[in-house]
Amino acid sequence: NAEYMGNIFLQSMSTQIKMLTVVAVVIASLSLCLAAPEQVHLAWNGRYDQMRVTWVTFEDVENSVVRYGLQSMIYTASASATDHTMWLPIWKGRVHDATMTDLIPGKRYFYQVGDGVNWSNEFSFTAKEVRYPIRFAVYGDFGDVNSQSLDMLKQEVADDSIDMILHVGDIAYDLHDKGGEVGDNFMRHIEPVAAAVPYMVCPGNHESAWFFSHYKTRFSGILGDSMMGNSGNNLWYSFDYGNMHIVSISTEHSLIPLTEQHRWLEADLIKANQNRSERPWLIIYGHRPHYCSNRKQIDAEWDCLVEGKWIRQWMEPLFLKYKVDLYLCGHMHSYERLWPIIQDKPVQHDYINPKAPAIVISGSAGCREWLNDNFKPQDWSAFHSSAYGYGHLTVHNNTHLHWEQISVNTSSVIDEFWMTKE
Repeated sequence: NAEYMGNIFLQSMSTQIKMLTVVAVVIASLSLCLAAPEQVHLAWNGRYDQMRVTWVTFEDVENSVVRYGLQSMIYTASASATDHTMWLPIWKGRVHDATMTDLIPGKRYFYQVGDGVNWSNEFSFTAKEVRYPIRFAVYGDFGDVNSQSLDMLKQEVADDSIDMILHVGDIAYDLHDKGGEVGDNFMRHIEPVAAAVPYMVCPGNHESAWFFSHYKTRFSGILGDSMMGNSGNNLWYSFDYGNMHIVSISTEHSLIPLTEQHRWLEADLIKANQNRSERPWLIIYGHRPHYCSNRKQIDAEWDCLVEGKWIRQWMEPLFLKYKVDLYLCGHMHSYERLWPIIQDKPVQHDYINPKAPAIVISGSAGCREWLNDNFKPQDWSAFHSSAYGYGHLTVHNNTHLHWEQISVNTSSVIDEFWMTKE
């Protein structure tokens, strides 16, 4: 009858309304999820009263901002962010960069990033100050798969044992894989580390896809306005920190004389040498080594015997001319420490007033390509290991610098050295 049919119609309409409501809630939730900030990481721009912060959303948002203060969940300052994305439509992320200003050196700050509706978790960092010792964690070739060093890095950062991280290329393995999904997962997983201390990087060969677009876009926060050696891009740059001048180079771009990077690097080193009384330590990091003793694997032999020699002819003269103290690199999935070398020959077997840079290869943090475990002993090779781990670089004062290589499997120091200047 009519009443029965009417009830059926009303029940059907009620069910459809409920379904539409559920769909609307799901769409709204998805929208909020896409607008949620993630992949938060810091960068040092050379000013003790500032800190750069970068994060990602997967939807355009208005009023992107960082809010911060000296007490947890009490934010007394804020800074607006700029946002941008890749020039290729293969990754949907939008990157937001902001600078926290008017910081008090040595004080801990708490912060969140978001848009007024969607907020990140709260993170904290200590504003940089000139105090010693200063400790860096140093590693390359660190991926989202087989990330052996991540747990120890998280613990050291949580314990305030690390002031800054230098990731010397080959990031995530690879940032661009699966349309950027691998890079997204890696940046999420390192967030407890990278949102607490500056995460400084250089490009490796695994960042070269699409003209380094993922690298340049995701780490755009490095290009702070006050960066001392701002080259106009984040492929090569430099900064001062305490008594150090630190230079990040790209071994994936030409260093032949008269090329853009070579001109910039020499000008930067000239300027750094004019200020050695204030900043006596001159440290360079890049991805590829110009000396290494890995053998028995085709790519390792090529990297050490062919590419290393080719890079060496352009890098070594600059390093020697401007008295670089230390070159940090990766690329080889192993650890190796070298004596000071000039033209393929060790010039001393200590690091007291070194006549050439100490070279440290720390590429065993853990990635999907596993380890290089074959070496051919060389006169200039002081120590090598295929244990998973990363390095501690500790600068104590103007005359003493200390390096340790940590095995994450045994939580122990497997190699160390002191560099001294008299």
